Amino acid sequence: MMPFIMNQTPANHRGRMNAILPIVMYSGNAFGPMVMGYYLEQHTIEQGWLLTGGFAGVGVILMIIIKQYRTRSINLIKEDVA
Repeated sequence: MMPFIMNQTPANHRGRMNAILPIVMYSGNAFGPMVMGYYLEQHTIEQGWLLTGGFAGVGVILMIIIKQYRTRSINLIKEDVA
């Protein structure tokens, strides 16, 4: 995931993303088990997996949308140059 995000980041912001992205990722590792623990106290493990799969699915869809947007904008730039 990190290479995808870094490739989508403008060159003049890559240093900032390189500093902030690990903070965001490690905060998810720190708070994720606690939040899921609270969720599982009220719900079943199957519902927990469905929730996890739903978040993963939304992430995949958003990355596909970003990739299509970037590909479309690159194609428009190439058409303007030609």
